[in-house]
Formats: sequence, C-alpha cells, structure tokens
Amino acid sequence: MTGFRRESGQGTGSAIVSIHDVMPETFDRVLNILALMDDARVPPPTLLVVPGRNWTPELLDILRALVQGGHRLAGHGWMHKAPSESRTLFHKAHSVLISRNEAEHLSLPRKEVEGLVRRCYDWFSTVDLPAPELYVPPAWALGDLPLDSLASLPF
Repeated sequence: MTGFRRESGQGTGSAIVSIHDVMPETFDRVLNILALMDDARVPPPTLLVVPGRNWTPELLDILRALVQGGHRLAGHGWMHKAPSESRTLFHKAHSVLISRNEAEHLSLPRKEVEGLVRRCYDWFSTVDLPAPELYVPPAWALGDLPLDSLASLPF
C-alpha cells in the first residue's frame, strides 16, 4: 500500500507523482526538485508533508503558495521517525532492511495509529492549509490498521 484516500466514485484509476518527506529539514531540496520538474514541464506533483516537524511561518507560506500553484498536499505521518521504545522484532528488522527507522506506525497499537493519522489530518487546517485527500504512511508501513478501519479516518 502506498497511500490511501477516499474515492470520488469515478471508478477509474490514476497515477500520482509525489515528492516524499516534505519537512523543514528537506525543504531546500524539495524546492530544487520542484524547479527541475517545472523546467521539464512535469505537472505539479503531490507533496507528502510531515506535519510534526518545526514548521516556520515562512515555510508554511511557501507551502500555501505551492498549493496556489497547483500542488496537492498529502499527509505523510507525523514525525517520520519511529519511536525507539517498544518496537517489535519485526519492526527492528524492517528498520534495518527497509525503512531506516522511519516507519513510525509499525509498532503502534491500532488506536495510536488512528490517532496519529487524525492528528496529521487536523494539522493542515490548524495552519490554514487545505485538507488533504491522500495519506501515505512513512516507509509505506501502515502497521496495525486493518483496511476495513480506513473508512473511519478522514483521508
């Protein structure tokens, strides 16, 4: 699973070009990638935003301007870092082999995963950004969240 969003009832598939890990620490690189994509006339990609970082008012203004320029925003976890305590053996192996400790959902109980996803969604309105339709868990690892529970989440 790469992400989830509510279907609009169209019944047709689509591809999404995205830039992952949009956060203050990566913002200069993200802007460079966007400039290269714009030069190549690539349509505006979806930006996978990590809300729980130290966003400044200036960076939020740039995000708002990117939205005005046609970029869609998506939720991408909360911190994009897994807590070091209480990780399962599977999560530890996943961190070493795949995610570099970025799969923050993987060892969380279902209710905590749901809370993290909701907190991510709510952040966008608190900083005057449009509510995203798409959520992509860091390292594509949703953790203990059965697919039938996705309907109760805002994405």
